[in-house]
Amino acid sequence: YLFKIPTDFSTIDNVILEEAARSNPLDLLIPMAKATERIIMVGDQNQLPHLLEDDIADETSTKLSDRFIAAETRKKLEESLFGVIFKNLHSANPRRTITLNEQFRMHPFIGDFISKVYYNNELKAGIPNQVELKRHRLELPWAKEKVAVFCDVKKNAGIEQSGKSKSRNAESQRIIKLLDELKTDLNFENLSIGIITFYAKQVDDIFREAAKKG
Repeated sequence: YLFKIPTDFSTIDNVILEEAARSNPLDLLIPMAKATERIIMVGDQNQLPHLLEDDIADETSTKLSDRFIAAETRKKLEESLFGVIFKNLHSANPRRTITLNEQFRMHPFIGDFISKVYYNNELKAGIPNQVELKRHRLELPWAKEKVAVFCDVKKNAGIEQSGKSKSRNAESQRIIKLLDELKTDLNFENLSIGIITFYAKQVDDIFREAAKKG
């Protein structure tokens, strides 16, 4: 599409806000105030919430003497403005909201679990039944014929270290233990393994634990 970039951004006819559920209210309100004709918000309030500084949220909540009001205030600060708008529009006129109901990004078993827990069982797998899904063929008791496994590392196993980044050594140790167990499986050689963590400090911690094992 060819279009002329306007020199005056004081107003814009149509504003499209992508990843709107991840934006905090002020970040949304500024571009929304520029729209003269239409606002289109794209996002998912059931996924990651908007970024909220814990220090600011805690300070705001603790200034309130009533503990119930403080808890409600914290809850409101964490609430997605996109989610509030979506809920209100859907209640007033469902035609003003569009919800996608097919997913193609994950195994149907995992997708079905997410659908039941977060989407009122309305999210369906877009992968046809006749497609042969890749299987790992592991024989370990905790992995055999499993699509997903949750490994709960209890709080008393060790606390999280925070700062500019976060880490938890108890989880790093458990990850290396799981890798050691996987290496004993006869079908281990046919696997590729990825370890995904959200914090750089945890990456370093996992590498340190892995180095101890050579």
